[in-house]
Amino acid sequence: MGYNEYVWDNIVTKKNDIKERREEQIYKAALKVFSKDGYYKADMDLVAQRAKIGKGTVYRYFESKKNLFVSLVEWGLNELKDEILTSIEGIDDVTEIINTALEVYFNFYKNHKGFYRVLVYEKYNFMDEISKKYKEKYFAHLHIIENVLQQGIQKGVFKSIDTRSTAIALIGMIDSVLFKWLYENKSSCYDNELATLQEIFFKGILVQKEND
Repeated sequence: MGYNEYVWDNIVTKKNDIKERREEQIYKAALKVFSKDGYYKADMDLVAQRAKIGKGTVYRYFESKKNLFVSLVEWGLNELKDEILTSIEGIDDVTEIINTALEVYFNFYKNHKGFYRVLVYEKYNFMDEISKKYKEKYFAHLHIIENVLQQGIQKGVFKSIDTRSTAIALIGMIDSVLFKWLYENKSSCYDNELATLQEIFFKGILVQKEND
């Protein structure tokens, strides 16, 4: 690589880093505004104020409030996926992988209630845009769980089951608890509810009777 190419690559890298940091700064500010006021009442001036930048800078990165909102949803779902993949990297035990992924999933929405609120309350106003991105990320999560379940079956840890249906059932249980947190506006029983969900998923609810 020549000197000019080296200099140019450094310039491009720095510009990309600045762009990513600025976008994240705007996303975090927008999340607070959309979470509190909803999409239609959200004010881009307030987003700029919370991000501590000019309104023109916000529009330089996002052409409209709608574009910002849809991008925010994608950003949040990508953050969740990355956290899950990072947390399970290097773990071989399949039950530990699932338990770790569950904890990350719960913790993410526990620590980002605003994002979950935005996702639940506003997604129907942007069904086409949000649904497409949500499905992409949803099936990515589903694929991760399916793979782990399949590994568990091959290792003799799990029974021979329909991995797709089982993965959907697990995500459905998680989302039901998260929605309850949002509806009740509290998550004080987080540890108990996570433990209960893990108990139900791995052991079921039937009493194990001793063989006669």
